[in-house]
Amino acid sequence: MLTPIVDEIHEADCLFTDLCAWKGISVSRAKYNELRQILQEHTGVDLPCLRRYASRLTDMTNLNARLFDCCINSCVAYTGGYTDLNTCPKCGHARWHIRQNGTHQPYQQYMYMPLADRLKYQYTCRQRARILQSYCQPFFNQPQGHSVLTDWWSG
Repeated sequence: MLTPIVDEIHEADCLFTDLCAWKGISVSRAKYNELRQILQEHTGVDLPCLRRYASRLTDMTNLNARLFDCCINSCVAYTGGYTDLNTCPKCGHARWHIRQNGTHQPYQQYMYMPLADRLKYQYTCRQRARILQSYCQPFFNQPQGHSVLTDWWSG
């Protein structure tokens, strides 16, 4: 079973995870970095970089995220049959940005945390485990012939 390594989560950690969750659903990594720069220049606020976020989350949760290359336009992830490709098969954009020193850097990556590990972690919290185990019960207790879809359980 996964258990947190950190005994205490600080307010700064909560702010950081909220910002990164917002970043994950709202903006690209480049836009997040642009926001960091704007805030630093105009207000002196120094948001942490996303690499620090990943290592801090690992420290806090003992979950190890993996980074995968993906198309800058989010067409494909370079996994499975696309692993060896150097350009996107959908839009033709290059996978790699070649640095001045000749090394390849992916234009974009996404962070993946295995679902099984995330679920195991949620079950370490007794209150969350109860919610996960009892969530679907009201949907199974609907009268037969119930025609209103209220959740995927009733779908």
